[in-house]
Amino acid sequence: MYRQLQKRRGLLPVPDRRVLIVLGSLVGAMTLASGLLLALEPGSTTTSVSLRQVDRPADPVSRLFHTQSRLDATWTRIVIHDSGTTKGSAQALANSHQELGLDGSGYHFVIDNGRGDDNGRPDIHPTARWTGQSAGAFLNSLDPQHREQPNTIGICLIGDTDTETMDKPQMQQLVWLVQQLQTRLRIPEAQVRVQTAGRRFPTATFRGQLLSGLGG
Repeated sequence: MYRQLQKRRGLLPVPDRRVLIVLGSLVGAMTLASGLLLALEPGSTTTSVSLRQVDRPADPVSRLFHTQSRLDATWTRIVIHDSGTTKGSAQALANSHQELGLDGSGYHFVIDNGRGDDNGRPDIHPTARWTGQSAGAFLNSLDPQHREQPNTIGICLIGDTDTETMDKPQMQQLVWLVQQLQTRLRIPEAQVRVQTAGRRFPTATFRGQLLSGLGG
């Protein structure tokens, strides 16, 4: 009764200005915190806060050995050929091998030269034979027929090393690929064979970058 009388007479104490500022700040902070909690609540439809996981590119070495079939530890040899054509692609090579009666490309890897492919730069293309860890079917120095060669990884370079020198980026891709295969499968330098028909393949430069002391 007394407070009502005081209120009617205007005798209630007036809050200090500093108190009002502090109370206003506190209310504002609580409102902001409530909004953030609501935004983070599962199923919330608000768009005031957006959280997104950043996708990082996979390691190229991991991609190389991420095969559909379990990686075969019995690979003991690497053979390198060229396509004998100045341009082309992994798909074009697979098509030509199908015409010979093979089930797609006979090689495990194809490294194009950027001419005849979409992006215009040399790339390493693992084939179904590599992802499926099946034997290659390619020419060898003794038999001019495409036959299965167990335990041998076949790499084909798009290019004609009899008439032109390999571009540096394509050579870098080849060296990187062979070194990774050597390291993971313990393939010694002596079991990396260059069987291209081309006299302009930089054999000495290539062999100087192979890894030694592997195998056994």
